[in-house]
Amino acid sequence: MSKKSTPETAVLPRRRKLPVNDGPGQAPGRTGGAAGKRPEPVLILASASPARAQLLSACGHVFIQRPAGAPEPRRRGGRGVRAHVLGLARRKAEAAAELHPEAFVLGADTVAHIGGRILGKAGHAAGALETLSRLAGRTHCVCTAVCVIAPPRRGRKRRVLSGIDEASVTLRRLSRAELRTYVRALKPFNCAGAYALQGGGAAIIRRLRGDPSTVVGLPVELAERLLRRAGYRG
Repeated sequence: MSKKSTPETAVLPRRRKLPVNDGPGQAPGRTGGAAGKRPEPVLILASASPARAQLLSACGHVFIQRPAGAPEPRRRGGRGVRAHVLGLARRKAEAAAELHPEAFVLGADTVAHIGGRILGKAGHAAGALETLSRLAGRTHCVCTAVCVIAPPRRGRKRRVLSGIDEASVTLRRLSRAELRTYVRALKPFNCAGAYALQGGGAAIIRRLRGDPSTVVGLPVELAERLLRRAGYRG
């Protein structure tokens, strides 16, 4: 990053709830409507995920969706799952902040893991079937990290705030044929754990402990708190 950032990390509680691209009345430097009024702050969602966009929009935020395009590095040996996913979320936010230095930026990343082993995105049907076969009838953890970067203000450095939320998910014990049908219907190739809560995908879940929005990809209460702490009032 061209300007040094002040990192702050918090683990915050759970709870609550874009076609966006450029949402209604949305554009960089948008105004509040009244003549002479200071422009409202711009919020960038550094993610291509429609699910994250829908969750952020449901919170009432107006924003611009700009995927960061930052490559996801492999997990370093010995690095914990939480540190890994926090690093991914920050990497996305920082990449977008470089392109939009005067905006507030929100980045997020989600991983599913079992026994400390991260289950990567399947990418194709065979991979999704293999992942679901491993998870069927078992409990695993879903971690979503959020990183918010606030633009520099009145000589202050750009601020970086981040946090993580976790949920515990148990899948139903299904046959190989049932899992194959699920994969064909849902095509969850880009989902952490190879399943989704949206679009009927929750039928595969027996029990979920935690915030469902964490599993979808954006723990909304955590995101709201980080935005407020960053000074965003949009």
